[in-house]
Amino acid sequence: MKNIKKLFGLLFAFVIALVQVNAAGNGSITINKAVVNETYSIYIVLDLETYDKVNNHYIYRAASGWETFLDGATDYLEAKSENGDKYYVWKDGVDKSKAKEFDEKAYKYAKDNNITPTKTTKATSTSVVFDNLKLGYYLVNSSVGALLHLTTTNPTATVNEKNTLNPNVDKNVLENSTGT
Repeated sequence: MKNIKKLFGLLFAFVIALVQVNAAGNGSITINKAVVNETYSIYIVLDLETYDKVNNHYIYRAASGWETFLDGATDYLEAKSENGDKYYVWKDGVDKSKAKEFDEKAYKYAKDNNITPTKTTKATSTSVVFDNLKLGYYLVNSSVGALLHLTTTNPTATVNEKNTLNPNVDKNVLENSTGT
């Protein structure tokens, strides 16, 4: 019986190793319409462990510093355990309508807990590219003050900045007594 358990354990480890190889690789996040001279930062929240293309199913591990936040994000994620290792899957029924709420909570957590961004860069043009990223779920933020969004680099993602630093506002003042 022990030999059969060992054999199944070895087979399981081999299958997991093969699946992890499929999740390996690099990705990129491109930010279009970036504001020149503003700072853009990305934070990896979840490391992609495996991806099942047939069922469109992701399995994530908590990135460094994020486990407490993820354990509390029960409206969005479900923590599971496999041989004592914790991983996260999106809850059934969680859709894009809840993404903004999740993003805002994640960014607040990053700020409140002094989590260091994975990468930061100052925009020198209207396009910012973060490349050579391990696959996972990323939080993207800018010094313009806008939370852009969270995305999986599988293997590439594009974000469109929707904010400007200086909105165009025309103001006309008329003096009542002269009409000028």
